[in-house]
Amino acid sequence: MRLRRIVTLACLLLLFPASAVRGWSEAGHKIIASIAFRQLSPAQQSKLAALLKQHPRYAEDFAPHMPPEVGKGAAEIQGEWLLQQAAIWPDMARGLPDDLKQKYNHPTWHYIDLPTFLSDADRTAIEKSLSLNQSLDPPNSPQSDMNAVQTIRLARKTLAARPASEAEAAVWLCWLLHDVGDLHQPLHSTAMFSTNLFPEGDKGGNSVPTQQGFNLHALWDEFLGDWTTFAAARRRAGELSADVRLAQLGRTAAAQLDEKQWLTESRQLVDSVVYTPEVLGYLRVQPARTDGRPPLPLRVSEEYLTTGVRIATDRVVQAGFRLGAVLKPLAGE
Repeated sequence: MRLRRIVTLACLLLLFPASAVRGWSEAGHKIIASIAFRQLSPAQQSKLAALLKQHPRYAEDFAPHMPPEVGKGAAEIQGEWLLQQAAIWPDMARGLPDDLKQKYNHPTWHYIDLPTFLSDADRTAIEKSLSLNQSLDPPNSPQSDMNAVQTIRLARKTLAARPASEAEAAVWLCWLLHDVGDLHQPLHSTAMFSTNLFPEGDKGGNSVPTQQGFNLHALWDEFLGDWTTFAAARRRAGELSADVRLAQLGRTAAAQLDEKQWLTESRQLVDSVVYTPEVLGYLRVQPARTDGRPPLPLRVSEEYLTTGVRIATDRVVQAGFRLGAVLKPLAGE
């Protein structure tokens, strides 16, 4: 019961805007990066750290944020911090000045919208008119409207080809570190459509307000916490990696490196543990709103919260082990 109360309280403290599609919170992305870091050899760790120091925004978005104790620490500690910082950098890019934001911030690269429908009638009315980028094949060069799967695949392809510019490679590495995590967040796989409530989709749960957290998407983002320090994320990654069940889950996941499978898993979780009967029941009795949002926040059950924490923990571990496996060949065996 104490854990449930803590989770509920933490969720109540969320204050993120409904339009923000963030994927895992800062804590989640940092934990994933540290789990992946543990899968790498010292030589691989060093190689990735050296590459990140060539990031075009290193002097602004990396170096000034490094804690003094990390800067004075061993190279391995600095390397792990750099991977954590790189994993959150695509979210940091949202706050860059306009000229840089246009260059580095790519909102659609964080997710893919596979459609689901509130009712069969909604499916009949809406499905044929939808225009969603559901392609899993990446373009030959980056496009502003790519989805998360295309971004991961293009990042892997580009990094494997060893770009001439280390600065370019460092940016792609950040997106790879970030989006492998994002694709394991169930609500980054799906948008719900309804003629009355969400004719243009619910933005991955962002348009579903909740009492515990600002909205359904934010609730799932924060199941592993919100902001965290390097040391706390590093410690949590070590705890999760040492758990026998979770470590086995991670090793099994690392054997499957096809992004389509990751997407399928997230989509299945949307149907089984995100849009549960209690969530669907709430939505189906809400009147239509001109702003596309139900009028009253949903209060999810403690069972929903407990399940959410468990599933989110599993997904973060799977993402971390898979990210490590993806990074190994890119960093040299």
